[in-house]
Amino acid sequence: MKLVKVKGIQIILNDYFILLLLAYGMLGVFPQALLVFAVVLSHELSHSYVAQKAGLKVKEVELFPFGGVARLGGVLEYNPSLEIKVAFAGPLSNFFLLFLGFLAHRYLNWSGYFWQLFQTINLTMGLFNLLPAFPLDGGRILRALLSHRLGVAEATYRTSLWGKYCALGLALLGVVGLYLGLCDLNILVVAIFIYYAASKQEEANLYVFLLYLLKKNKEFNDQEVLGVKKLVAFNNATIKSVLPKFSPGKYHIVTVLTREGRIQGEITEHQIVDALFTKGSSCGLGKLL
Repeated sequence: MKLVKVKGIQIILNDYFILLLLAYGMLGVFPQALLVFAVVLSHELSHSYVAQKAGLKVKEVELFPFGGVARLGGVLEYNPSLEIKVAFAGPLSNFFLLFLGFLAHRYLNWSGYFWQLFQTINLTMGLFNLLPAFPLDGGRILRALLSHRLGVAEATYRTSLWGKYCALGLALLGVVGLYLGLCDLNILVVAIFIYYAASKQEEANLYVFLLYLLKKNKEFNDQEVLGVKKLVAFNNATIKSVLPKFSPGKYHIVTVLTREGRIQGEITEHQIVDALFTKGSSCGLGKLL
C-alpha cells in the first residue's frame, strides 16, 4: 500500500506489514507497533538521504514487518566508497536516536516503558544491522571492502552465503529460544527474511554485473583516467572465469599465457566485454588474441 512521498521518495507499506499492524491493534499493542514503524522508517530514510546527496535517485522505500528496503535508481554495488556511506547511514541514525533518547531521559525526564522500548529498538536495530552478512548493512559494508580484492561478483557471493549462514544460525537460536520459552516467533521470521533476501541477491548477481559492464564505458569516459588492475590467465580460461575478478573503479588488462608459461598477448577490458556479447561467456581468452 502506498502511503506518502517524502522528498520525492514513495513510502510503501508491504501487505505483511499491514497485517502485522492489524494484529498488533487486535492485541492492544498498536502504539508499540507505530514506534517500531517510525524507527524503521527513519533508518531507511537515512539510507535514502545519503544516496540522494550523492546524486542517486531513490525510487521508493518499502517497509516490511522486520525491516525495510530502499530501492535506488543506480548500481550502488560498483561504487564501494559510496555503498559504505549509504549502508552505514542506517545504523548511524539508530545510534543518533539512541543518543537523543538518552538526552531526553537526562534533561527532560522522559522515562518509563516507551522510553525503554525506544532505546531497545534503536540499539537492537543498529547493532543487528552491522552484522557482516548480506542483506544487512554490515554485509553491504563488507562487500564493498572485499570488492577491491575479490571483485564485486565474488564479494557478493560470499556475503550472500554468510547471510544464509547467519539466517540459519538465527533460526537455530529461535528454535532453542522457543523451546526454552526465552523468545517468540519474531526471530524465526527475521531469519526467513534474511535467508530469502540473501538468496534473491545471489540470483540477481549476474544480472547486476552485466548491467555494470554495459555502463563501464560510460564510467571510463566520465572519469577519463582510471587505475589499472592487471590479471594473468591461461589461454584456455573463459570469459566467464575472468569477469568475476573485475573490481570497481579499475580498468583491467589481462595477460594471456600458454600452458608452458609463455606470454601469448594482452587483452583489454573493452575487448573482453565486447566478446562477452558477441562470442558468449564460454569463449576462451586465447581466441580473442
